Amino acid sequence: MGFEERLPYRDSVTGKRQNIALSLFIYTIAFILLAAGVYYLFISNDRTLVRFTASNKDAFSQRYMFIFEFQRFIENLFKGGVNTWDWSIGLGADRYSFNMANLVNPLNYLTLIKPEKYADVMYSLNIILRLYLSGVTFIFLARRLGLDDIQVMAGALMYAFSPWNIIASVTQGTFTIASVLLPLVILGAEDIMQKRSPLLFILSVAYSVVSSFMFAYMIALIVLMYYVIRYFTSEHTEKTFGAFLATTAEFITAGILGIAVSGFGLVVTLLKFGNSTASTGNEVPTLFSMTEYLRVPLRLADLNTIFGSNSVIGVSALGLIMIPVIIICMFRLRSNALMAALMFILAMIPAVDSLFNFFSYASGRWFFALSLFYSLACAECLDARYLGRKEIRVSIIATFAVYMAYILWIYKILNKTGKGVVMVNCATALALIVIREIGGLLGEQKLRLGSITDKAEKLKRAM
Repeated sequence: MGFEERLPYRDSVTGKRQNIALSLFIYTIAFILLAAGVYYLFISNDRTLVRFTASNKDAFSQRYMFIFEFQRFIENLFKGGVNTWDWSIGLGADRYSFNMANLVNPLNYLTLIKPEKYADVMYSLNIILRLYLSGVTFIFLARRLGLDDIQVMAGALMYAFSPWNIIASVTQGTFTIASVLLPLVILGAEDIMQKRSPLLFILSVAYSVVSSFMFAYMIALIVLMYYVIRYFTSEHTEKTFGAFLATTAEFITAGILGIAVSGFGLVVTLLKFGNSTASTGNEVPTLFSMTEYLRVPLRLADLNTIFGSNSVIGVSALGLIMIPVIIICMFRLRSNALMAALMFILAMIPAVDSLFNFFSYASGRWFFALSLFYSLACAECLDARYLGRKEIRVSIIATFAVYMAYILWIYKILNKTGKGVVMVNCATALALIVIREIGGLLGEQKLRLGSITDKAEKLKRAM
């Protein structure tokens, strides 16, 4: 089997397709264990996600208040109707559009649990469940892309606990809905490119628009780029101009149908945006400062922002040491590696950050896309055919040595929470590499035994 040949989704040791229910069960157990390690640090320091730091104003002022407004809105539904205009919401707003995203997200109903003193706990649980679901949607997408069991599990956990997700969960927790939606929409796009039913794409687009118009806009731009790159690098598509036009027409039609299905919710949202201000008062620079670009290598390995405003590009320990393999995959035109590289380059351009932020100030709100494609690229690079090459092993070991030296230096200045995250990060990376190596060795041994058995059988029949 050639190095470039793609394998179907199979377990790396047994060669058999793993049941999706078993995959989800294993992921759930792993997520609980990792979440306990990460979020125990919050509990032990008397912190919830809304009370992470004293300066955490967005989570409290912009989202925490939604809990009580949503409770009031639902209670009024059962008390004889709702007054559609409410002066208590800012300077007055339509209560349906104000609560629409809450209404269509089942997790938000957790916030209705009384007594009110547990509201921040329910808020935190709501967000952690979103992180869990982001890994679930990743699993479905990774399976469709043909990754094996270990690759799928490694990528799902890397994505769910990505630095962007972790920081978003304590600054503006509702942003994490984007991490759940993007893999679903891409999975729907894959269905269209593989000549399957467009239903998933239509429904995922519709739900994205209703649940968060802002993130639906970002996801639309990202999926359009993915569609073009994936079409010309996928093994499932016909590379003629006519076939591309036909598939693109189906892709656009399904997207329009999805927007149409979102219906009344979209109309209300557009009317609300029509009354919004045209500018935030912040100018978009031509480029970021040299200092911000120089600290990018350090930001790959921590939880801090590049230029502020959700611009977290951390790629976790496993993601960092897999950079050499991702570069190789990029030059071999692997779609996930190409998308990860493209997202990283675009993140360095203020005008693009503004474009993704609905033509407002430069923001990293859309960096969940970078987390997704980098996690997919890393998962794909865990293929034993890559890791079996000596030059790749050497590059990984060298990168990991540099990373550990960096950790030993920065560990002194981290707080208790930061140290816990770093330890979980490093332990996870080491464990995954060891598991991958053991799986590869067992798989090779099984192939050798199978080959010997086949030869013995042929010899026996010949005699």
